[in-house]
Amino acid sequence: MGYSVFPNRSFPGQEATLPAIGNVEAGVQYGIGGDEFTGVFVVPLIEDVEADVQYGANGTEFTGTLGAVIELGDVRLDQTAKIYNVQKSFKRYIIDNVNRIENIRVSFDKDLSPPQKQGVAYDSWLSVNFGSSLPDTVAIQMVRLVCCARKDTEADDLSQMVDVVMGYLTDITQTNKERRIPLYNISTWAIVGSMLVFIDSESGIQESTDGTKFKIINLTLKWGAKV
Repeated sequence: MGYSVFPNRSFPGQEATLPAIGNVEAGVQYGIGGDEFTGVFVVPLIEDVEADVQYGANGTEFTGTLGAVIELGDVRLDQTAKIYNVQKSFKRYIIDNVNRIENIRVSFDKDLSPPQKQGVAYDSWLSVNFGSSLPDTVAIQMVRLVCCARKDTEADDLSQMVDVVMGYLTDITQTNKERRIPLYNISTWAIVGSMLVFIDSESGIQESTDGTKFKIINLTLKWGAKV
């Protein structure tokens, strides 16, 4: 650490040793009259000093936090309360069943543009869109499914697709016909609960400007969450 030696005006014949301005915190004045010199040393921010390293006045004024692990504790969301888990679980259910088993193309695009393969558009597909959600002890996630078919003059293909999709949204073995879908912790794909499917509405057959016929199925997912 550097020091400067100056005449001691209070005690003639003696010298006063004062720290160099580079060793005094920026903005702090000192010396004769208390304002003879102004420090220029800038104290580093705690986030720029390695975690647990103390510094400053008496060596303990500040404690660095760089690289520190911040424990969130109870503020972490439970896996059952993560909407991302809910949406990814529903996507997996649709892809595993509607797409892989029934060979119906699935799109997660909000418009009605048909999915393509090597530049060729499919003639029928299912569009999955997620709406609003409400985290609670009984949480909900709104979902809109749009069954689409092109080159389907009498909507026969569309009607068959709707029947197939509805079969995966309901369960005739249950008294209330409510389908249960596994809820996963998607980081491990461990099952952490299940979601009930409630069909809210089913539209009539509609037709877009390009001739695509479609039906909209609005549903609500409900599940128990720890919030």
